[in-house]
Amino acid sequence: MGRLSNTYTKEAITQALRSLGEEPLWNQPSNTQFSCRLSKFQGAVVNVYSTGTVMVQGAGDAAAVAERYLRNVLGDGPAPAAKAAAPPRGAPAAAPAASAPPATARESIEAALRAASRLASSPSAAAAGAAQASTPLPTAAAAAPLAKDLAGGGTVLTFGKHGGRSYQQILSEEPGYCDWVLQQCANVASPGPALQSFGTWLHAQGVRAGA
Repeated sequence: MGRLSNTYTKEAITQALRSLGEEPLWNQPSNTQFSCRLSKFQGAVVNVYSTGTVMVQGAGDAAAVAERYLRNVLGDGPAPAAKAAAPPRGAPAAAPAASAPPATARESIEAALRAASRLASSPSAAAAGAAQASTPLPTAAAAAPLAKDLAGGGTVLTFGKHGGRSYQQILSEEPGYCDWVLQQCANVASPGPALQSFGTWLHAQGVRAGA
């Protein structure tokens, strides 16, 4: 059983599940709970409560995999790590943990985009960004030039039914999906960092929702 770190509406979870290739069919076991059984993650069930709490349940590995993908799409924090059991008395000491690997190129790109988004909070940057697009994204106006330089078309999408394909390939072959991504970035309060990064790159290429 996994509980997401943040709270979400049923609509936000529906959009996230659709980006993973699911078409959720909700039922309402009680006045305070909506439940949906997943088809691609067989055996996993997502429960959304009126408080905004989201639980991913199920037997075997399906629920854990579904929870991990859902967290990635939503940009939700990782689940708390399980406390390691104490080693048996007399067992040799465990080797020290390896240091964290250096940030990947994709992580560096996303950090740069977040920095650009913070700059966009100034009045002058916001005014310049408003003139760039008829369908503005939450952070695309100020981050677009940086995204065009850093997040090239070779960047690989890491979620959803097109995960593993490059930005440029998806733009060339899946225009409908690109339009959906831009609409999510424009209309969903918290689209998630991976979805936002792809939407920002699309915006930098001159792609607009509904075009």
